[in-house]
Amino acid sequence: MINSINRFKEAIEKSFTISKSLLLTTALEQVTKEKESLLSDLAEENGIKVPIVGDFSAGKSSLINALIERNGLLPVDITPETAVAYEMYFSQNEKVELYRNGQKIDEQPINGIKQLNVKPGDVAKVYVNATAIQQLQEKGIILVDMPGIDSGIKEHNDAILHYINKGTAFVLLTDAEQGSLRESTIAFITELSKYNLKPAVMISKVDKKPAKEVNDIKEYVEFQTKRALGEKAVVGCISSANRDITDFTKFLDSLDSEALIAEKFTQRVVSYINLQIVSISTQKDLLKANMQNIEEKIQKLEEEKQRIANQLADAIPQADTPEKSTQDILDQVQQELMVHAQEIAQKVVDKEDENTINALLLNLIRPVIINAFKEEGEQYANAMNTVVDDVSRAMQEALNIEGNFVDDIVSDMRSEIVGAVQIAAEFLRNAGPWGAVIGWILTFFGEKVPDVIKWIFGKSKSNILNEATGKIQQVVIGQITEKLRPVMLEQVKAQQERIRESMRQKVADSISNLQDSMKHSADQSSAEDIQQKIANMEKAISELTCIKNAC
Repeated sequence: MINSINRFKEAIEKSFTISKSLLLTTALEQVTKEKESLLSDLAEENGIKVPIVGDFSAGKSSLINALIERNGLLPVDITPETAVAYEMYFSQNEKVELYRNGQKIDEQPINGIKQLNVKPGDVAKVYVNATAIQQLQEKGIILVDMPGIDSGIKEHNDAILHYINKGTAFVLLTDAEQGSLRESTIAFITELSKYNLKPAVMISKVDKKPAKEVNDIKEYVEFQTKRALGEKAVVGCISSANRDITDFTKFLDSLDSEALIAEKFTQRVVSYINLQIVSISTQKDLLKANMQNIEEKIQKLEEEKQRIANQLADAIPQADTPEKSTQDILDQVQQELMVHAQEIAQKVVDKEDENTINALLLNLIRPVIINAFKEEGEQYANAMNTVVDDVSRAMQEALNIEGNFVDDIVSDMRSEIVGAVQIAAEFLRNAGPWGAVIGWILTFFGEKVPDVIKWIFGKSKSNILNEATGKIQQVVIGQITEKLRPVMLEQVKAQQERIRESMRQKVADSISNLQDSMKHSADQSSAEDIQQKIANMEKAISELTCIKNAC
């Protein structure tokens, strides 16, 4: 991980050294701002978060305690109401910091960890002087002890969404005493796979079973896991009590944090270098153009900047309206619930508890919403192409230069804005109205189950299930999606506004760069001076291109 970070830092600094003397005021401000942002993010990058998930009885905390050889460090056998995520970091100065909504609210010595006043959704950063944690951190791996899958709707929802992007390598623990993965656990790992996060499954407490029985359990869990995740699924066996955690450490050793960092930052660094190349290329082209009526053209560009800003303030004709995008998302939610209506009905007929029913609904709805947000954001970003084309034509009419200085605006903006998985995750984690929807679902089932049971009295099991399924398809699913509609609409509008504002700013910055270049070209005195500047720019562009290609 350190190699990747250093490589990117070197590319950022080296490219800036090449371009800074050639960049004009607006472009230099843009490049400097992005440079500082990139270097700051790289400095804070600590690699792969590895959340360890499972039921409360699965032994997640005990596994980490065994790894660092510190029995009792992390709280075990805690209640759902006090369950938070514990991130493990190395430090010779042992302490624990408590974060709520991204802000540190408390700090205690390590022995005060059990006295923290925690709430669901909090994150505790635990700093321990442990060789195992130090070695993992040097490889860019941060372990996270998570609240249990069975900790309740809000606690589990907060936990999974907090790490949906950060956690690229979940580890799921299942107790050997169970003999197989629970239905809720299979639903959970299936949901993770929909975010391209395929967890390793570790069977814990194998010391409590004979070796032959452990082998049988492992064989069946492998069958279940591969059916949910595919043939490359990882399944191992561990015993924290005996400190036999080899399968767990082997999995950690297989993780490639260098590849993660490269995937996360390559496009940003390439875009940063492209910004420098485009800015210098624009100056070079204008110097070659030997333009006339510079002031008039600069004013025309100013008018164009305002026209585009006004256009982006309104709805984009080629893009879906917020109402249409919201309907598309709800259609996908409805379709998913329809496919699983019988599964939902079975739990209602079996009089499963409310948490179980709602856990199933969340496992179904959550990934659909998150991925649908991503799709809608990408579609809206693509509609921006028409605006970019409009800007390009106006520029080409005003200036006789080659190329399209806004070529990269849409692609850069998409990578910046349409990280919609995280946008939607933050919405689902923080939005109060979402909690209201869940409360309504609970109320619906709480009120309607007795009536359903009375309605189906005396019928066969198959008829009961079929009629309950029909009831859910005809009544419940439609009402769930309608309860979601105002929440979805609000978030779709916010997402579209973020994309429009990003586009407006990028177009304005690009036009300002062009105006700076035009003013600069008008100030040149001799043909000899112009040719030398062009030669310097061409050399810089060549050097910057080499750095970009090496990223």
